[in-house]
Amino acid sequence: RFVATDEVDRMFSVLPVSGGVARSGVFCQAVTLARKDKPIAFSVLDSPMTTCRMLNRNLTKTCVFVFMILTAQALARVEVQISHVGFPAVGSGDIIRAGCWTPMYVDVSLVDQPLFDGSIRAAQLDTDGDEAFDSVEVHLRAESGGHSRIILYVPANPVTGDGRFAVELRDQESSVVQVVSDGVLAARALPSDVPDTINHDDVIVLSVADASIGRVKDLAGVQQGTSLRQTVHVAHISPNDLPEHWIGLEAVDYIVWDDAKPEQLSPRQLSALLEWCQYGGTLLIGASQ
Repeated sequence: RFVATDEVDRMFSVLPVSGGVARSGVFCQAVTLARKDKPIAFSVLDSPMTTCRMLNRNLTKTCVFVFMILTAQALARVEVQISHVGFPAVGSGDIIRAGCWTPMYVDVSLVDQPLFDGSIRAAQLDTDGDEAFDSVEVHLRAESGGHSRIILYVPANPVTGDGRFAVELRDQESSVVQVVSDGVLAARALPSDVPDTINHDDVIVLSVADASIGRVKDLAGVQQGTSLRQTVHVAHISPNDLPEHWIGLEAVDYIVWDDAKPEQLSPRQLSALLEWCQYGGTLLIGASQ
């Protein structure tokens, strides 16, 4: 009995013909095609060698078809791009503060495949040499855009190395999945630029707004000993990129939320912002009537 690979409602049964005789190398058989509607009977008269060749050709086609499917799945990729490590500073790259937790903004996108289910993981050594890692489940669907921005939280260790701020994508069996990062196929993604580590006594002012940064940018680059007692670094993000855990804001001293619209934030973002204030952060809200 053979079950067709193209239609689930078909079954092929090979039965000997009533009274059929195999002689002189000729094999006589009847093939009944059983369908949902009604059976259709027809006879086949062929040599055993030809019959074997026909079966081999059909089996080869099926194997090639299955191989093409598996190959297509193997070639399907997920693109992982680390957009920011820390906060994008005005006039320079990303900045971090050693000894504080820092957010990693990771963009994950489908490439030539309909879905992906797994997790993304980042690991980093803290100042004591212990490994801290953060892992988030990833569920992507092409019909819903096939893209997601994920924020991971790791300690900002100033020690440099090849695996610093690296992220891995894993499938549902926790196996590492190769990803496309910066146009290259690799087992892990790395940030394109290394973030700058600021001094412990420096001040970070984070501007949160959809529009341009505004006058707060004038504080950027003010050096210690001029008009202020500390060096000031100004960074800017949109409300959508505000961390959902207060530890993602640990390195920030002041937040200027211009044209504040609380409805733009998720409940987790609002909770993180309030908790950050409770731990000593200063929030300046600018709002119209």
